[in-house]
Amino acid sequence: KALVRQVAAGVYRRYGAVFGVLTPGEKYRTANCEVLVTLPECLEEIMLSPHCEAWVSRVKYVIYDEVHSLDGEGGGPWERLLLG
Repeated sequence: KALVRQVAAGVYRRYGAVFGVLTPGEKYRTANCEVLVTLPECLEEIMLSPHCEAWVSRVKYVIYDEVHSLDGEGGGPWERLLLG
């Protein structure tokens, strides 16, 4: 959660209020953001949700951080997103 906030602050400093945040405990400007800062499990939920199809269709790029997590605990969402 702290890393998500840190990344969001960096995006804000560089580009302004173009970001949204989605974590299990926080949802901020997710519908109209240009940059969504989130966790793999939250992104997976959005990508698979039928009611988020319009949002998903606007996604042009996904930047994966912490890719070393693929090999460890919590790697399941990473694998499903990368292979999906």
